[in-house]
Amino acid sequence: MLVKFGIEYKQIHACKNDFILYRHEYKDNEEFPVCEEKRYRMDVQCSIVPNKVLRHMPIIPRLQRMFHCKSLAQLMDCHAKNRSKDGFMQIPMDSKAMKHIEEKWPRKFKDEPHNIRLGLAMDGVFPFSFLSSNYSVWPIGLIVYNIPPWMSVRKEHLMLTLIVPRKHQVKKMDVYIAPFIDEMELLWKGIRMYDISRPPSNRPFMFYGILCWTIHDFPGLGVCSGQRSNNLHIRSTS
Repeated sequence: MLVKFGIEYKQIHACKNDFILYRHEYKDNEEFPVCEEKRYRMDVQCSIVPNKVLRHMPIIPRLQRMFHCKSLAQLMDCHAKNRSKDGFMQIPMDSKAMKHIEEKWPRKFKDEPHNIRLGLAMDGVFPFSFLSSNYSVWPIGLIVYNIPPWMSVRKEHLMLTLIVPRKHQVKKMDVYIAPFIDEMELLWKGIRMYDISRPPSNRPFMFYGILCWTIHDFPGLGVCSGQRSNNLHIRSTS
């Protein structure tokens, strides 16, 4: 579906033990020399297939398409026009985290409200609805906080960017989110963006982006941070 819209979709082979992605300096390797696990295996039909495949849907082309839609591009500064006036948090952009970002980098995120503010959400799911299945995946999605809150959580505006394979516990999530980090580094440095909603004289502008926070449960926190996370049992008290 993405390819039909002219948006890139990538399949990146991964090490069976989650040590590397077969890209950059490892793109031609047949195995990872540290763990010596093979890149490919033979399936039941005697075809050679990769052991693990990361699905990556780049976000920058989709952000560019958002600014090519005039009605949507006009909403990209909505968060700046609807801030709380009474000191109470009414939308995510009223949070202390967002205020800290705008105070620390005012040129990028206060002076230009069109620059993108993102939240990352991840969790492990069983795609075939069988809890006893030994196969699960970690979908990693992004929430765009520039647009109105009631729009940002609708399925047409949630941006699925990675599908992480997981037959067993993911050992190194940072390996899998590396393609997303590469994109965020580009957005931090700035890219040329074309905003169809602006007057013709200033439609091209330098566009920046930041990841404000991540969203997950406590086990997901351990996977996302690369640290061990114990389940917390909260006792309700009257």
